[in-house]
Amino acid sequence: MADLVTLAALRALISLSDPRLSPDGTRVAYVRTTADLAHDRMDHALIVQPVAGGAARVVDPGPFAGAPRWSPDGTRLAYLRHDAKHDEDQIVVVRFGSGAHVTVTHAANGVEHYAWSPDGRRFAYDTPDDEPNATAAKAHDDLFSVGNNGFLTDKPAVPSHLWLVASGGGAPQRLTHGTWSVYEGVPPFAGGTADPSWSPDGRTIVIARSPDADDAATDRSSIAVVDVASAAVHDVDAPHHYVYEPAFAPAGGAFAYLRPHGPGPISAFDAIVATPGDGMGEDRTIAFDRDVAALRWSGNVLVVGMVDHLRNGLAVIPPGGAPQEVDVGALSVGDFDAGPHGEIAFVGTTPSRPPELYVVRAPGAAPRAITAVNARLRALHYARVEPIRWKASDGMVSEGLLVHPVGERPGVKYPLLVWHHGGPEAAVNLGFDEGTDEGLPIGQFGAARGWYVFLPNYRGSDDLGTAHEHAIFEDPGTGPMRDVMAGIAAIEGRGVIDMTRECVGGHSYGGFMTGWIIGHDARWRCAVVGDGAVDWLQAYDLSAAGNLAWTRDSLGGSPWESAAMFERYRIDSPITYAPQVRTPTLILTGLVDQTVPFSESWTLFHALRDRGVPVRLIGIPTAHHTPHDPIRLDSYEQHILDWITAHL
Repeated sequence: MADLVTLAALRALISLSDPRLSPDGTRVAYVRTTADLAHDRMDHALIVQPVAGGAARVVDPGPFAGAPRWSPDGTRLAYLRHDAKHDEDQIVVVRFGSGAHVTVTHAANGVEHYAWSPDGRRFAYDTPDDEPNATAAKAHDDLFSVGNNGFLTDKPAVPSHLWLVASGGGAPQRLTHGTWSVYEGVPPFAGGTADPSWSPDGRTIVIARSPDADDAATDRSSIAVVDVASAAVHDVDAPHHYVYEPAFAPAGGAFAYLRPHGPGPISAFDAIVATPGDGMGEDRTIAFDRDVAALRWSGNVLVVGMVDHLRNGLAVIPPGGAPQEVDVGALSVGDFDAGPHGEIAFVGTTPSRPPELYVVRAPGAAPRAITAVNARLRALHYARVEPIRWKASDGMVSEGLLVHPVGERPGVKYPLLVWHHGGPEAAVNLGFDEGTDEGLPIGQFGAARGWYVFLPNYRGSDDLGTAHEHAIFEDPGTGPMRDVMAGIAAIEGRGVIDMTRECVGGHSYGGFMTGWIIGHDARWRCAVVGDGAVDWLQAYDLSAAGNLAWTRDSLGGSPWESAAMFERYRIDSPITYAPQVRTPTLILTGLVDQTVPFSESWTLFHALRDRGVPVRLIGIPTAHHTPHDPIRLDSYEQHILDWITAHL
């Protein structure tokens, strides 16, 4: 029998990200990430793979290479190389004929995002401004106004602005100024940061921007156009909130961007197509009620990544036409790119197929793997992953995955682990998940130990459209718990679960769900709360992830605007129900986590400890929302598995 999926086996996993097709469609540049246990780091190498087959070229062996971008003529490849000594990224250009590498930028504060000009002669890039009091701070004259920022803020927030530099290097030219910032925040719900995007004629650049550099500005983004000659900046319309990732089409004057379908930002995100001067544009996916997660242009055709049921897929949107799904078979799509002639490159996985790079030559063609970097892991013995669908008592339909124990036998009853994904605007899917954050490795790890593992996409998840996602608004715990418990009941109804041996856990919002459930149901042998959000008031006042916006827009207002809103924050927080918890609980938190402030974990720990509930709090040095160095990540996952194993 093949080896089972274990932590030790998955140390060999190779992750692939940020594929970029060359302009002629013959090569794909991508980032290859491996765990370097000897140096306790993740190594990022830059690779170019021929689409037709053949040996890959290692452009930069790493360990700190990323963000590849082809020149418009395909003769050069730019990327970001991280300088660990100075903790900054700079643009490097390699010429394919000679192999010569040139470091183009020497930005004192590093390059965050960048893009080639259409003629290949320049880069636009954004970099943070200098700290306004940096010199005085050296003499400890460093008091500053904090603003709406996370509780670990230790210096003034500074905006990021656009600069220009010749593609061969030289003196940079600053393009934009002001207290506003190129958007570099963590969106509270969906969307993300993006490269600056040049118009085809090279005269303008479209960006997302924030009114200031504070964490709390992430919900007040707007789409702006920058005139390259005059440096004039103007929003394309009256500022709209929650708009992200604008990108010009390679011809004509249209650009696309993401914004929420509504009502409010807790809803599916749509792809919008606009031109400067015509307002906020036309919603091209309004009738396509699925979350649009990313977008690329292929000529004048828009290619979007979408979250659809239990798969991440792709769709093409021709001018004036309806979205048409790209057939990628059983694969779930990760990062992707589109070429000028309809070709698409993407990272694809299934629950038993680790990530590889695939190419679709044109919509309608079958995907073809062009790498085999994880062939060794294909030989492992993977548990069966079953898609399931059920209905809650109020009629809400949800979906999820049930991972079956390896070697299950008829008539035998097995323990059950319920593991909640984070977000909550996220979802488990039929792909090869590479971390315990969202579930599938914990599913495979649990199945190898003889457990059923249930991974529910409760209401608020982004896989079933706006109504399902928005149903969490002003109902963060009761409704989602109703979904989860209905799913558990459906599984228990099969007669295969030992109902005296059930555990529950999750990470981030999955930790919220776990804290909520153990405060309202005492059946559990154990619980795991990883970086868990258990107190809405702390999340509102202290978090740096969208800071105020995530909590305010989830619950319908600020806790300080009225006594009624303060009470809502109290009754909707799992910590309020901690006196009812009897479940032995493992709590884990990054010691520099300000996405979910680590103070929430301390509060839950004392609430259980002081009442004699078996509880353990694990602190993870240097970790933000999850550990990212391989040794600590291994230890984090091992603590989770050991705790559950001891109780199941």
